[in-house]
Amino acid sequence: MILFALVSGIIAIVSAQDDNVNLVRNGDMAKADNRRVMKDWVAYKHANVQGGLHHALRTTKWGFEKDTYTAHLHGGCGSSSGGMSQTINLEKGTQYVLVFTGFSGDWEARDTDTMSWGVTGTDLGEQEEGFQDAASVQRGRGKTITNTFTATASAGMVYFWSDAGNCNDVTAVSITKVITTTTTVTTTTTTTTTTASSTTNTIDQAIAKLPKLSDIEALIEEQIQKLTTNSEALANRVSLLENENADLKAKLASTQNKLDDVIAAAVTPAPTTTMPFDAPAFSYSCSDDGNAEADCPPTVNAVGSDVHISACCGSVAIHSADCSLNPCRLLAEVEDLKRRMP
Repeated sequence: MILFALVSGIIAIVSAQDDNVNLVRNGDMAKADNRRVMKDWVAYKHANVQGGLHHALRTTKWGFEKDTYTAHLHGGCGSSSGGMSQTINLEKGTQYVLVFTGFSGDWEARDTDTMSWGVTGTDLGEQEEGFQDAASVQRGRGKTITNTFTATASAGMVYFWSDAGNCNDVTAVSITKVITTTTTVTTTTTTTTTTASSTTNTIDQAIAKLPKLSDIEALIEEQIQKLTTNSEALANRVSLLENENADLKAKLASTQNKLDDVIAAAVTPAPTTTMPFDAPAFSYSCSDDGNAEADCPPTVNAVGSDVHISACCGSVAIHSADCSLNPCRLLAEVEDLKRRMP
């Protein structure tokens, strides 16, 4: 005997789907006027305006997978504040989902940059999150945010804002309806055959779309290889800088030696050789008896093979056709130069 049992049920599946209607206009920030302000967006709560609201093209050189426009909420973000907003039409009582990608930025510091956002005319209160340095524009990696909400009015305003000292960018903004799909599932059971439901097939299809473990392992291996390559490049750069530093030290030492030679040649030491005479051919020394005429006249003394020039009351200057030289001033300038040397 074959027993047939018929079981009927209704399963409500609620999912955030793209209804092909994004209520946000210019959500990819690509369209802008000649001041680079995005079309359909307006400045929101700006203070101490410097660069203002504008878009910027972030290329693959920044680490992005493809060239991407982002909205920079307020230029000069280290000391300014501000954001952007856009008015949208809603259906009261309808459920929607907001999706966007947010970024931090290194312009004021490599730190966490906090941003707030919301949609007025809905039950979504103001949201706030700190976007860490790992999600910065400079590293080409943002963070995707998703919020589900219900409209309480026929119109609303979506907005994004950050305070001074927080450098945030936004892109890929969308607001779409949440679609509720009702699927009737009928299961027929016999002693020999079971008919699989469409829900089971849908789950199987979803599982089949999940990434394979081998793909994840390959991605991890690729990232490890990139890190290894970057580490080797950094090590090579450090080695090059060390070599350049050693060369610089050697050049400084050579310069110091040359300077010492110049100083040694410029300064005549006191004579240390034995006099070839019992007494010098000329002798002179400055006295201090108050007789200016006797104390101050300059003189030249021969001391062996050396020559002493004395000027008790004045300075000594040596003149030639090429230059004039004051030995005392030269010595002072050399000493000043030595003090300036590192």
